[in-house]
Amino acid sequence: MRLQFDFVAPTGTHFGKVQSLEEVLASISAPVDRWEDTPSSLTLVDGRVSEWAGLINGRTLTQANANFRPPYADGVVQFGNPATGAAAAAMGLTGAAIGQQEKLTLALRLKLLPDQLLTDNQGIVSCQTAPQQRLTYRYTGGAKQVRTSFAGVSPFVASPLDLANDGSIGMVVVYNGLRCTAHMPGADPVSVEMPALTNWSEFYVGSISNLNNPSLRGSISRIGLWQSTPTDDQLAALMNWVA
Repeated sequence: MRLQFDFVAPTGTHFGKVQSLEEVLASISAPVDRWEDTPSSLTLVDGRVSEWAGLINGRTLTQANANFRPPYADGVVQFGNPATGAAAAAMGLTGAAIGQQEKLTLALRLKLLPDQLLTDNQGIVSCQTAPQQRLTYRYTGGAKQVRTSFAGVSPFVASPLDLANDGSIGMVVVYNGLRCTAHMPGADPVSVEMPALTNWSEFYVGSISNLNNPSLRGSISRIGLWQSTPTDDQLAALMNWVA
């Protein structure tokens, strides 16, 4: 049995006020926004999500094409079709582009469909315009991993998943200058040096390339973007948030 508490004790402290998880998350500087699959943050049209509003700045993830809007069912935003196993939906960030960043933190939590864990190359988030940026679920060579890639080529960060993983994935990716480090709860962080600073001229969710090309067979419950790097305490809170 695993217990999860909704607070984070600051490093090196044992007494006094313990900050709540929300308080620590709120202390992370330069938020683009943070999305959670709460009903109040979702605009539904015929049971499908047309807009997903951020909790901090009101930034929206949208999908204009009704055919590619994710259903909201059983309390989750479903980018894959549970009945067929097909990738079915994608959304994109509206407003100002993230662009090239010296520092950027991306956090997310998702759950792949149980019968799609052996399906390779599922786009979680992406930027198709050069230089391409992608987080993808890969099943290759009999191994499961989440791959963080830049410009579609090596080097990339390969974060291995246990073969017994049921499709539940929590991840925090920190870009600090040319270094990209991927963190997963219960695993050692993995880092590589990228050839250039991360650069997101668009931000697609549930797709490997664009709004009309869904590729994720699963649901996403939390996404966060900050134009900064977290402190140790903030990283611990983020890991708790995506666990």
